[in-house]
Amino acid sequence: MFEREIQDFSTTERWETFQRRRRQSLGEHSHNVAIYADQIATFFDWQGDRGALLRFAIWHHAVQILNIADLPEHTKVRADSELMPIIKVADHLDAIFYLSLEVRDGGDPVFKRILTRVTAQLPNLIAALPFSDDTKLGFTRIVDSAIDNHQHNATPSGAGRMIAMYHRSPISGR
Repeated sequence: MFEREIQDFSTTERWETFQRRRRQSLGEHSHNVAIYADQIATFFDWQGDRGALLRFAIWHHAVQILNIADLPEHTKVRADSELMPIIKVADHLDAIFYLSLEVRDGGDPVFKRILTRVTAQLPNLIAALPFSDDTKLGFTRIVDSAIDNHQHNATPSGAGRMIAMYHRSPISGR
């Protein structure tokens, strides 16, 4: 409990082997995945354990830094859990959003290839979500718009438009 490695985990940089325009730590990435997972769960009116979902989102990369035996028991989630499809979509969304900014701003050329591969995986991950096809179609439209926004309008006002669009969604319940 309260291991020094947890502090290291929060500041460990992602994508460190590439020339980047913007740095992203695992702590920032985990935060983003938790936010996106919560938004996904809200959009689909998911009735599962929201606390477990957010804990898993926060800890999902810790196994790369810490020995799995060192993780707190409440963060250990089986790979076939109902949480995994949501976390995988959230994780891919964060990668797509980050990579889109890097490609747009002239980051390492390899980012474009990674972005193409990660983006191509997203439809299958969305298809694997345990929700109705009609609802997934609505979600896909929002995701497409958000990706376009990150690729072309990545400004604070652009982020505000994405959030406003989400809140106006009839399925979001807001």
